[in-house]
Amino acid sequence: MGVFRVHGRPGGPVLGQHPGAHRRAGHLRGVLRLGLHCHRAVQGSPLAASRASAVSETAAAPRAGRLDSIQALRAIAAVLVLVQHATVYVLMARNIDFKPYLQIDFGRMGVLLFFVISGFVMATCLDQGRRFLALRAMRIYPAFWLAIGCSALLLAPTGLPWHYNLLSAFLIPHQFPNTPYAIPYWTLVYEAVFYVVTYGLILLGGSRKIVTAGLLGWLAVVIAANRYANIPLLVPGAWILLSPLNAFYIVGMLACLHREPLFRIPATALAVFAAVAWTLGTSLQDAAPMAGQMVLACAYCAVLLLAIRFRSPAILVRLGDWSYGLYLLHVPVIGLAIYLLGAWAPGLRTSWTWLAVFSSALLAGFAFGWAEHRIHGVAKRLLRRRAVADGQPSRLSLRRKSW
Repeated sequence: MGVFRVHGRPGGPVLGQHPGAHRRAGHLRGVLRLGLHCHRAVQGSPLAASRASAVSETAAAPRAGRLDSIQALRAIAAVLVLVQHATVYVLMARNIDFKPYLQIDFGRMGVLLFFVISGFVMATCLDQGRRFLALRAMRIYPAFWLAIGCSALLLAPTGLPWHYNLLSAFLIPHQFPNTPYAIPYWTLVYEAVFYVVTYGLILLGGSRKIVTAGLLGWLAVVIAANRYANIPLLVPGAWILLSPLNAFYIVGMLACLHREPLFRIPATALAVFAAVAWTLGTSLQDAAPMAGQMVLACAYCAVLLLAIRFRSPAILVRLGDWSYGLYLLHVPVIGLAIYLLGAWAPGLRTSWTWLAVFSSALLAGFAFGWAEHRIHGVAKRLLRRRAVADGQPSRLSLRRKSW
Protein backbone atom coordinates (compact mmCIF):
# COMPACT_ATOMS: atom_id res chain seq x y z
CA MET A 1 0.00 0.00 0.00
CA GLY A 2 1.35 3.40 -0.91
CA VAL A 3 1.89 6.04 1.72
CA PHE A 4 0.66 9.57 1.07
CA ARG A 5 3.30 12.09 1.95
CA VAL A 6 3.32 15.79 2.87
CA HIS A 7 1.90 18.40 0.47
CA GLY A 8 3.73 18.51 -2.82
CA ARG A 9 6.72 16.46 -1.75
CA PRO A 10 7.83 13.80 -4.16
CA GLY A 11 8.27 10.17 -3.31
CA GLY A 12 6.06 7.16 -2.73
CA PRO A 13 3.49 5.67 -5.07
CA VAL A 14 0.21 7.55 -5.40
CA LEU A 15 -2.93 5.49 -5.00
CA GLY A 16 -5.70 6.28 -7.43
CA GLN A 17 -3.67 8.35 -9.89
CA HIS A 18 -5.32 8.42 -13.27
CA PRO A 19 -4.61 10.30 -16.54
CA GLY A 20 -4.81 14.05 -15.89
CA ALA A 21 -4.50 13.67 -12.12
CA HIS A 22 -0.74 14.22 -11.89
CA ARG A 23 -1.15 17.88 -10.95
CA ARG A 24 -3.34 16.90 -8.00
CA ALA A 25 -1.15 14.02 -6.83
CA GLY A 26 1.01 16.19 -4.58
CA HIS A 27 -2.05 17.51 -2.78
CA LEU A 28 -3.68 14.12 -2.45
CA ARG A 29 -0.54 12.78 -0.85
CA GLY A 30 -0.78 15.62 1.65
CA VAL A 31 -4.46 15.09 2.38
CA LEU A 32 -4.18 11.51 3.55
CA ARG A 33 -1.21 9.66 4.97
CA LEU A 34 -2.75 6.24 5.08
CA GLY A 35 -1.13 2.91 5.85
CA LEU A 36 -1.37 -0.04 8.13
CA HIS A 37 1.04 1.15 10.79
CA CYS A 38 -1.17 1.06 13.86
CA HIS A 39 1.33 -1.08 15.76
CA ARG A 40 3.28 2.12 16.49
CA ALA A 41 0.49 3.22 18.79
CA VAL A 42 0.78 0.16 20.98
CA GLN A 43 4.54 -0.46 21.00
CA GLY A 44 5.76 -0.79 24.53
CA SER A 45 2.28 -1.62 25.89
CA PRO A 46 1.36 -4.98 27.46
CA LEU A 47 -0.91 -5.68 24.51
CA ALA A 48 1.78 -5.13 21.88
CA ALA A 49 2.89 -8.74 21.60
CA SER A 50 -0.61 -10.18 21.52
CA ARG A 51 -1.74 -7.73 18.85
CA ALA A 52 1.36 -7.93 16.64
CA SER A 53 -0.11 -10.67 14.49
CA ALA A 54 -3.21 -8.60 13.75
CA VAL A 55 -1.37 -5.42 12.77
CA SER A 56 -1.37 -6.14 9.07
CA GLU A 57 -5.17 -6.34 9.09
CA THR A 58 -5.88 -3.33 11.25
CA ALA A 59 -8.26 -1.02 9.45
CA ALA A 60 -7.14 2.29 10.86
CA ALA A 61 -4.09 4.37 10.16
CA PRO A 62 -2.27 7.02 12.20
CA ARG A 63 -3.37 10.49 11.28
CA ALA A 64 0.01 11.93 10.34
CA GLY A 65 -1.58 14.79 8.41
CA ARG A 66 -4.73 16.83 8.66
CA LEU A 67 -7.64 15.94 6.45
CA ASP A 68 -8.06 19.59 5.59
CA SER A 69 -10.62 19.10 2.86
CA ILE A 70 -12.84 17.14 5.23
CA GLN A 71 -12.64 19.99 7.71
CA ALA A 72 -13.70 22.37 4.95
CA LEU A 73 -16.68 20.11 4.20
CA ARG A 74 -17.63 20.28 7.88
CA ALA A 75 -17.72 24.07 7.68
CA ILE A 76 -19.92 23.92 4.58
CA ALA A 77 -22.25 21.39 6.22
CA ALA A 78 -22.66 23.57 9.33
CA VAL A 79 -23.44 26.65 7.24
CA LEU A 80 -26.04 24.70 5.27
CA VAL A 81 -27.80 23.82 8.53
CA LEU A 82 -27.63 27.47 9.58
CA VAL A 83 -29.18 28.62 6.28
CA GLN A 84 -32.08 26.21 6.81
CA HIS A 85 -32.79 27.21 10.38
CA ALA A 86 -32.37 30.95 9.83
CA THR A 87 -34.85 30.81 6.96
CA VAL A 88 -37.38 28.69 8.82
CA TYR A 89 -37.40 30.72 12.04
CA VAL A 90 -37.32 34.18 10.45
CA LEU A 91 -40.21 33.38 8.10
CA MET A 92 -42.19 31.70 10.88
CA ALA A 93 -41.76 34.84 13.01
CA ARG A 94 -43.22 36.85 10.10
CA ASN A 95 -46.05 34.32 9.57
CA ILE A 96 -44.70 33.51 6.11
CA ASP A 97 -44.73 30.00 4.68
CA PHE A 98 -41.09 28.96 4.39
CA LYS A 99 -41.64 25.94 2.13
CA PRO A 100 -41.50 27.87 -1.17
CA TYR A 101 -38.09 29.23 -0.12
CA LEU A 102 -36.69 25.83 0.88
CA GLN A 103 -37.41 23.61 -2.09
CA ILE A 104 -33.94 22.23 -1.33
CA ASP A 105 -33.61 21.03 2.26
CA PHE A 106 -30.26 22.58 3.08
CA GLY A 107 -30.39 21.45 6.69
CA ARG A 108 -30.86 17.81 5.74
CA MET A 109 -28.00 18.11 3.25
CA GLY A 110 -25.69 19.39 5.98
CA VAL A 111 -26.69 16.74 8.51
CA LEU A 112 -26.34 13.83 6.09
CA LEU A 113 -22.96 15.12 4.98
CA PHE A 114 -21.94 15.28 8.65
CA PHE A 115 -22.88 11.62 9.11
CA VAL A 116 -20.88 10.45 6.10
CA ILE A 117 -17.87 12.47 7.26
CA SER A 118 -18.20 11.00 10.74
CA GLY A 119 -18.15 7.45 9.44
CA PHE A 120 -15.17 8.14 7.19
CA VAL A 121 -13.17 9.78 9.97
CA MET A 122 -14.01 7.17 12.60
CA ALA A 123 -12.47 4.51 10.36
CA THR A 124 -9.14 6.28 10.87
CA CYS A 125 -9.57 6.22 14.67
CA LEU A 126 -9.87 2.47 15.16
CA ASP A 127 -6.25 2.27 16.29
CA GLN A 128 -7.16 4.20 19.46
CA GLY A 129 -8.26 0.89 20.95
CA ARG A 130 -9.93 0.91 24.34
CA ARG A 131 -9.42 4.66 24.69
CA PHE A 132 -11.62 5.36 21.66
CA LEU A 133 -14.87 5.84 23.56
CA ALA A 134 -13.31 8.09 26.20
CA LEU A 135 -11.72 10.28 23.53
CA ARG A 136 -15.00 10.55 21.64
CA ALA A 137 -16.89 11.47 24.82
CA MET A 138 -14.28 14.12 25.60
CA ARG A 139 -14.89 15.60 22.16
CA ILE A 140 -18.68 15.89 22.16
CA TYR A 141 -19.92 16.18 25.76
CA PRO A 142 -18.06 19.18 27.27
CA ALA A 143 -18.92 21.45 24.34
CA PHE A 144 -22.52 20.22 24.34
CA TRP A 145 -22.92 20.89 28.06
CA LEU A 146 -21.37 24.34 27.65
CA ALA A 147 -23.81 25.03 24.81
CA ILE A 148 -26.72 24.00 27.04
CA GLY A 149 -25.69 26.61 29.58
CA CYS A 150 -25.25 29.26 26.91
CA SER A 151 -28.65 28.49 25.42
CA ALA A 152 -30.29 29.00 28.81
CA LEU A 153 -28.71 32.46 29.07
CA LEU A 154 -29.47 33.43 25.48
CA LEU A 155 -33.11 32.36 25.57
CA ALA A 156 -33.90 33.76 29.03
CA PRO A 157 -34.91 37.24 27.76
CA THR A 158 -37.02 35.84 24.92
CA GLY A 159 -39.54 33.87 26.94
CA LEU A 160 -39.05 30.90 24.62
CA PRO A 161 -39.46 27.49 26.29
CA TRP A 162 -36.35 25.93 27.82
CA HIS A 163 -36.14 23.02 30.20
CA TYR A 164 -33.52 20.56 31.38
CA ASN A 165 -33.79 16.91 30.47
CA LEU A 166 -31.35 14.38 31.89
CA LEU A 167 -31.64 11.88 29.04
CA SER A 168 -31.01 14.49 26.37
CA ALA A 169 -28.13 16.00 28.37
CA PHE A 170 -26.33 12.66 28.15
CA LEU A 171 -27.49 12.02 24.56
CA ILE A 172 -29.40 8.91 25.50
CA PRO A 173 -31.95 7.87 22.84
CA HIS A 174 -35.50 8.69 23.90
CA GLN A 175 -38.87 9.64 22.48
CA PHE A 176 -38.97 13.24 23.68
CA PRO A 177 -39.13 16.08 21.14
CA ASN A 178 -35.88 17.73 20.10
CA THR A 179 -36.73 20.98 21.92
CA PRO A 180 -35.40 21.25 25.50
CA TYR A 181 -32.47 23.58 24.74
CA ALA A 182 -33.18 24.88 21.20
CA ILE A 183 -30.13 22.84 20.15
CA PRO A 184 -30.46 20.28 17.33
CA TYR A 185 -28.92 17.63 19.54
CA TRP A 186 -30.80 14.75 17.90
CA THR A 187 -27.87 14.33 15.52
CA LEU A 188 -25.52 14.05 18.50
CA VAL A 189 -27.62 11.18 19.81
CA TYR A 190 -26.91 9.40 16.55
CA GLU A 191 -23.22 10.25 16.85
CA ALA A 192 -23.06 8.80 20.35
CA VAL A 193 -24.68 5.58 19.11
CA PHE A 194 -22.22 5.45 16.19
CA TYR A 195 -19.34 5.70 18.64
CA VAL A 196 -20.67 2.91 20.85
CA VAL A 197 -21.10 0.58 17.87
CA THR A 198 -17.61 1.44 16.60
CA TYR A 199 -16.19 0.77 20.06
CA GLY A 200 -17.84 -2.64 20.03
CA LEU A 201 -16.16 -3.43 16.71
CA ILE A 202 -12.84 -2.33 18.18
CA LEU A 203 -13.28 -4.68 21.12
CA LEU A 204 -13.94 -7.50 18.66
CA GLY A 205 -10.50 -6.95 17.17
CA GLY A 206 -10.85 -3.90 14.96
CA SER A 207 -9.42 -5.60 11.87
CA ARG A 208 -10.62 -4.55 8.45
CA LYS A 209 -12.43 -7.86 7.94
CA ILE A 210 -14.19 -7.72 11.30
CA VAL A 211 -15.24 -4.09 10.96
CA THR A 212 -16.40 -4.57 7.37
CA ALA A 213 -18.41 -7.67 8.28
CA GLY A 214 -19.96 -5.90 11.25
CA LEU A 215 -20.93 -2.84 9.22
CA LEU A 216 -22.41 -4.91 6.39
CA GLY A 217 -24.38 -6.99 8.88
CA TRP A 218 -25.68 -3.85 10.58
CA LEU A 219 -26.67 -2.35 7.20
CA ALA A 220 -28.50 -5.55 6.22
CA VAL A 221 -30.50 -5.49 9.46
CA VAL A 222 -31.37 -1.81 8.95
CA ILE A 223 -32.59 -2.45 5.41
CA ALA A 224 -34.66 -5.45 6.48
CA ALA A 225 -36.18 -3.68 9.49
CA ASN A 226 -37.31 -0.74 7.39
CA ARG A 227 -39.24 -3.08 5.13
CA TYR A 228 -41.52 -3.81 8.10
CA ALA A 229 -41.53 -0.57 10.11
CA ASN A 230 -41.41 3.16 9.54
CA ILE A 231 -38.84 4.29 12.09
CA PRO A 232 -38.93 8.04 12.91
CA LEU A 233 -35.71 9.81 12.00
CA LEU A 234 -35.64 12.61 14.58
CA VAL A 235 -36.78 10.64 17.64
CA PRO A 236 -36.27 6.92 16.93
CA GLY A 237 -35.92 6.17 20.63
CA ALA A 238 -34.96 2.57 21.37
CA TRP A 239 -35.09 1.79 17.63
CA ILE A 240 -32.21 4.11 16.80
CA LEU A 241 -29.90 1.29 15.72
CA LEU A 242 -32.41 0.44 13.00
CA SER A 243 -32.88 3.99 11.71
CA PRO A 244 -32.22 4.51 7.99
CA LEU A 245 -29.84 7.34 8.86
CA ASN A 246 -27.31 4.77 10.06
CA ALA A 247 -26.66 4.02 6.39
CA PHE A 248 -24.75 7.29 6.02
CA TYR A 249 -22.33 6.47 8.80
CA ILE A 250 -21.90 2.90 7.55
CA VAL A 251 -21.25 3.93 3.95
CA GLY A 252 -18.76 6.59 5.06
CA MET A 253 -16.80 4.14 7.18
CA LEU A 254 -16.81 1.45 4.48
CA ALA A 255 -15.53 3.99 1.97
CA CYS A 256 -12.53 4.76 4.17
CA LEU A 257 -11.80 1.12 4.94
CA HIS A 258 -11.79 0.26 1.22
CA ARG A 259 -10.52 3.56 -0.11
CA GLU A 260 -7.87 2.32 -2.57
CA PRO A 261 -10.19 1.39 -5.48
CA LEU A 262 -12.33 4.46 -4.80
CA PHE A 263 -9.31 6.72 -5.20
CA ARG A 264 -8.85 5.37 -8.71
CA ILE A 265 -12.21 6.71 -9.88
CA PRO A 266 -11.75 9.84 -12.03
CA ALA A 267 -12.90 13.07 -10.44
CA THR A 268 -15.30 13.83 -13.25
CA ALA A 269 -16.98 10.46 -12.84
CA LEU A 270 -17.35 11.05 -9.10
CA ALA A 271 -18.91 14.45 -9.69
CA VAL A 272 -21.41 13.13 -12.22
CA PHE A 273 -22.28 10.18 -9.99
CA ALA A 274 -22.82 12.47 -6.98
CA ALA A 275 -25.17 14.73 -8.95
CA VAL A 276 -27.18 11.86 -10.43
CA ALA A 277 -27.34 9.94 -7.15
CA TRP A 278 -28.44 13.04 -5.19
CA THR A 279 -31.19 13.77 -7.71
CA LEU A 280 -32.38 10.17 -7.65
CA GLY A 281 -32.13 9.85 -3.87
CA THR A 282 -34.16 12.98 -3.15
CA SER A 283 -36.81 11.78 -5.60
CA LEU A 284 -37.05 8.39 -3.88
CA GLN A 285 -37.34 9.64 -0.30
CA ASP A 286 -41.13 9.64 -0.28
CA ALA A 287 -41.84 6.63 -2.51
CA ALA A 288 -39.08 4.36 -1.17
CA PRO A 289 -37.47 5.98 1.91
CA MET A 290 -34.82 3.34 2.61
CA ALA A 291 -33.77 3.16 -1.03
CA GLY A 292 -33.62 6.93 -1.13
CA GLN A 293 -31.39 7.06 1.94
CA MET A 294 -29.02 4.47 0.49
CA VAL A 295 -28.67 6.37 -2.78
CA LEU A 296 -28.15 9.65 -0.91
CA ALA A 297 -25.50 8.03 1.29
CA CYS A 298 -23.57 7.04 -1.84
CA ALA A 299 -24.02 10.55 -3.27
CA TYR A 300 -22.59 12.30 -0.20
CA CYS A 301 -19.80 9.76 0.00
CA ALA A 302 -18.88 10.64 -3.59
CA VAL A 303 -18.84 14.32 -2.61
CA LEU A 304 -16.41 13.54 0.22
CA LEU A 305 -14.15 11.44 -2.00
CA LEU A 306 -14.16 14.24 -4.55
CA ALA A 307 -13.40 16.96 -2.00
CA ILE A 308 -10.33 15.27 -0.54
CA ARG A 309 -8.62 15.43 -3.95
CA PHE A 310 -8.40 19.21 -3.93
CA ARG A 311 -6.86 21.85 -1.72
CA SER A 312 -9.27 23.81 0.44
CA PRO A 313 -8.83 27.47 1.41
CA ALA A 314 -7.10 27.80 4.76
CA ILE A 315 -9.91 29.95 6.15
CA LEU A 316 -12.48 27.29 5.28
CA VAL A 317 -10.36 24.64 7.00
CA ARG A 318 -10.12 26.81 10.11
CA LEU A 319 -13.87 27.39 10.10
CA GLY A 320 -14.25 23.62 9.91
CA ASP A 321 -12.35 23.40 13.18
CA TRP A 322 -14.97 25.67 14.72
CA SER A 323 -18.00 24.17 12.97
CA TYR A 324 -19.09 22.06 15.95
CA GLY A 325 -19.60 25.21 17.98
CA LEU A 326 -21.60 26.80 15.18
CA TYR A 327 -23.84 23.76 14.97
CA LEU A 328 -24.44 23.70 18.72
CA LEU A 329 -25.24 27.36 19.34
CA HIS A 330 -26.76 28.77 16.15
CA VAL A 331 -30.42 28.12 17.02
CA PRO A 332 -30.35 29.88 20.44
CA VAL A 333 -28.62 32.85 18.79
CA ILE A 334 -31.27 32.88 16.06
CA GLY A 335 -33.99 32.95 18.72
CA LEU A 336 -32.39 35.86 20.57
CA ALA A 337 -31.70 37.81 17.36
CA ILE A 338 -35.29 37.50 16.16
CA TYR A 339 -36.56 38.62 19.57
CA LEU A 340 -34.29 41.68 19.66
CA LEU A 341 -35.04 42.69 16.07
CA GLY A 342 -38.76 42.32 16.71
CA ALA A 343 -38.46 44.67 19.69
CA TRP A 344 -36.04 47.23 18.23
CA ALA A 345 -36.80 47.14 14.49
CA PRO A 346 -40.28 45.67 13.95
CA GLY A 347 -40.60 47.31 10.54
CA LEU A 348 -37.38 45.91 9.13
CA ARG A 349 -37.81 44.16 5.80
CA THR A 350 -37.83 40.38 5.93
CA SER A 351 -34.74 40.08 3.72
CA TRP A 352 -32.73 42.38 5.98
CA THR A 353 -34.01 40.59 9.05
CA TRP A 354 -32.86 37.28 7.60
CA LEU A 355 -29.44 38.71 6.82
CA ALA A 356 -29.06 40.15 10.31
CA VAL A 357 -30.16 36.92 11.98
CA PHE A 358 -27.96 34.76 9.74
CA SER A 359 -24.90 36.99 10.29
CA SER A 360 -25.41 37.11 14.06
CA ALA A 361 -25.72 33.35 14.33
CA LEU A 362 -22.75 32.79 12.02
CA LEU A 363 -20.43 35.08 13.98
CA ALA A 364 -21.59 34.00 17.43
CA GLY A 365 -21.55 30.33 16.47
CA PHE A 366 -18.03 30.40 15.09
CA ALA A 367 -16.87 32.44 18.12
CA PHE A 368 -18.26 29.74 20.38
CA GLY A 369 -16.63 27.14 18.14
CA TRP A 370 -13.29 28.88 18.47
CA ALA A 371 -13.57 28.89 22.26
CA GLU A 372 -14.65 25.26 22.60
CA HIS A 373 -11.95 24.17 20.15
CA ARG A 374 -9.29 25.87 22.28
CA ILE A 375 -10.68 24.30 25.44
CA HIS A 376 -10.69 20.89 23.79
CA GLY A 377 -7.08 21.39 22.70
CA VAL A 378 -6.04 22.16 26.26
CA ALA A 379 -7.87 19.07 27.53
CA LYS A 380 -6.10 16.89 24.95
CA ARG A 381 -2.70 18.22 25.98
CA LEU A 382 -3.42 17.61 29.66
CA LEU A 383 -4.58 14.09 28.92
CA ARG A 384 -1.46 13.45 26.87
CA ARG A 385 0.81 14.68 29.66
CA ARG A 386 -0.96 12.43 32.13
CA ALA A 387 -0.56 9.47 29.80
CA VAL A 388 3.15 10.20 29.41
CA ALA A 389 3.55 10.62 33.17
CA ASP A 390 1.92 7.24 33.69
CA GLY A 391 4.31 5.68 31.22
CA GLN A 392 1.63 5.02 28.63
CA PRO A 393 2.18 5.64 24.93
CA SER A 394 0.31 8.73 23.83
CA ARG A 395 -2.19 8.22 21.06
CA LEU A 396 -3.50 11.75 20.90
CA SER A 397 -2.78 13.95 17.92
CA LEU A 398 -1.60 17.38 19.03
CA ARG A 399 -2.30 19.00 15.68
CA ARG A 400 -4.85 21.77 15.67
CA LYS A 401 -7.48 19.58 14.04
CA SER A 402 -9.85 17.70 16.35
CA TRP A 403 -11.43 14.48 15.31
